[in-house]
Amino acid sequence: MVQLKGNPQTNSAYLIKLELLAAKNLIGANLNGTSDPYAIITCGTQKRFSSMVPGSRNPMWVEEFNFAVEELPVKVVIMIYDPYHSYSYGSKT
Repeated sequence: MVQLKGNPQTNSAYLIKLELLAAKNLIGANLNGTSDPYAIITCGTQKRFSSMVPGSRNPMWVEEFNFAVEELPVKVVIMIYDPYHSYSYGSKT
């Protein structure tokens, strides 16, 4: 986490950098036993979406997401979904 102290570009007090690395042993949502997972990361009221990893129960994303926030603490939630089967793998707060 980086404190910005009045950054004119974001107009926020803090920048939270979150790196989404991977997930392991997800349930196979497809008929062939694989999944097409993607993540939705929520930080306060802001949402970011990862890319989808087709045909994987062990996706590797290695993606970075930035959130500009005014106050700390802020709630961060990561949800993993399969887009074709309306299946949520759960969340981590």
